[in-house]
Amino acid sequence: PEFRYTSKKAQQDPQGSVREFKTMIRNFHEAGIEVILDVVYNHTCEGNHKGPMLSWRGFDNLAYYKHMPDAPRYYKDFTGCGNSLNVHHPRVLQMIMDSLRYWASEMHINGFRFDLAPVLGRDFDDFDP
Repeated sequence: PEFRYTSKKAQQDPQGSVREFKTMIRNFHEAGIEVILDVVYNHTCEGNHKGPMLSWRGFDNLAYYKHMPDAPRYYKDFTGCGNSLNVHHPRVLQMIMDSLRYWASEMHINGFRFDLAPVLGRDFDDFDP
């Protein structure tokens, strides 16, 4: 959970935002409300090839992002954000699946809405659901 959205009291404790989030979800569930989390796995904040190296680019640029086949310096951009994650790579898919499992099992989220979901199945020239 985003630290800035927690109460001042929760911000005093390293696990405060997690506890506060879990309490919120439990309260929703007790009221009969299921929680759907909006997730964005189709792109990252790193932008295109000119953007800053903030995360996945530094780990394994060619594995984490879809690149132009004839010019791997440049990203395929199916999202309008400068890059598209390469969910066909086993480590990228594992990262997504581990994240979903965490939110479902640890945080008790009931379901997910995938931002730009069709982009996840796009390959270089086709679609693989």
